[in-house]
Order: sequence, then C-alpha cells, then structure tokens
Amino acid sequence: MGIKIDKYTHVKKDEFPKYLKILDGQHRWKVLCEMITGGEIDENKEIYAMCYCIDYCEGKNRNIATELFKKINNNTPLCIDDIPDTRVQEIIDRIIADEVLNPKKEGIKEGNANMKAHEPAIHKKELFNILNTHAKNFSHLSIDEVIVNIRLIRNKIMMAGYEKIYNRCEKHANYFEKAKSTDFWLGLKSSKPKKQTRGYSPEHWVLYINNPQEFGK
Repeated sequence: MGIKIDKYTHVKKDEFPKYLKILDGQHRWKVLCEMITGGEIDENKEIYAMCYCIDYCEGKNRNIATELFKKINNNTPLCIDDIPDTRVQEIIDRIIADEVLNPKKEGIKEGNANMKAHEPAIHKKELFNILNTHAKNFSHLSIDEVIVNIRLIRNKIMMAGYEKIYNRCEKHANYFEKAKSTDFWLGLKSSKPKKQTRGYSPEHWVLYINNPQEFGK
C-alpha cells in the first residue's frame, strides 16, 4: 500500500515516527490493514494523508501537539488557523529568556490552572493566544527581527508615562508601579486611553510588531 503525504512543513526524514505517534492513527491504520487483508480494497491503492509537523513534540511543544491531536480527533476539517504555530512558541520562549523584555523573570507566568496572571504580568498562554491570532502579520520577519521590534515597542511603552497608558484610578496606579518595579511592560492589559490609537495593552502592541515605528503615534 502506498502512502503519499499531501502537505507538510518543517519535516525531517528521521523524525517521521514522532509525527505518526502524535497523530495516533493506529485505529484507522488497523481498519485499512483489515480491509486490505479481507480484499475489500486493493493493496496498491494510494492513501492520501495530511501530516502536520511539530518540532519538539514530546518536549517544549507538547501542549501544542496535544491541542492539535484533539482537533484532529474531532474528525472535522482543519483550516490553516486551526494549526498551532510552533514559531509563536519559540518567540514566547525568547521573550521569557530576554533580559530586556523580561529582566527580572517575573513578567510572564507559567502554571496556574486558570492560565491567567495579575496585571502587569501576563500568563504564557495568554501571550501565546494574542501572538498566535496575529502571527500572519509578522510571518515574514525572522524571530530575531520580531524580538528586536518588540524591544522597540517595550521601550516606547516604558517611556510613555502613567497618564498616557492608563485612566486615572488607584488600581491602574498600582499596576503602573508594579510594572516599574519589575521592569516588565508587555502586560498592561487594562490600558484603554481615550485615544485608542495609543493603546498599550498586549492586544494593541501586537498589531505593531510589523512596524514598531508607528506604535504610540
């Protein structure tokens, strides 16, 4: 029986067993074998399969692989937006390790069943969802370029000052002081100034990764 891979990306020949393990299609495979053995289908019939390749599927990208497996097992057609972007995960790992973006290692939280963090911190899952939603906007940039641009955005947020970032209230003042003490500026989720073009929340600054020079104007 011949098997053709209809579409795949970032595939390495010696890693195919890992991908077959992720897709976990042993039941489907068994049915095909039984149909061939029983003469129901010709053993030379070509079976077309879609292969979604995830690097480090049993390591740092295990959660992404599990999420994709669940979607595949729902037996519904996947569109491109359903496929988790492992590149985004690499970007987040770089942000976490970056001495400028996350200097005291207190800004991006991991763990926590709710997958949320108190402002001005942000949970790793929250950041992933925000970046993944807009990943196409900066897909032409290298990861190094993305990090450089986020650094530029971070500097603009840091220099903006309290009155531009937040509306005046005690809660917002506390967020701002916490951001200063941790030197982490990427999680100001409550930033909704009157001029929406000058928002400083993650949902807003992510829109400018492609052109950080326009951010804050």
